[in-house]
Amino acid sequence: MQGALLVVDSSLSACDGSLLICAIEGEYRIKRYRTSPRPHLVNLENGNREDLPGHDDNATGSNPVFGVITYIINDARSGEFDDCPVM
Repeated sequence: MQGALLVVDSSLSACDGSLLICAIEGEYRIKRYRTSPRPHLVNLENGNREDLPGHDDNATGSNPVFGVITYIINDARSGEFDDCPVM
């Protein structure tokens, strides 16, 4: 959701279904992590399966996965608030 506040923990390891912040082609992107049939990412915009990004040896050599999204905070004033959540 546009304007949402994301809480990201870079110390956590991803589990199946986790939302990740990944550095891909110089930009941070949100991807869903899946483990079956083999570890991969899912593009949230189109549902396409993508390979896990490798370490960028040409730049800093840092991990392309910045962290795991632990919480998403939305502005309830935006009119997109779900006042009847399903439990």
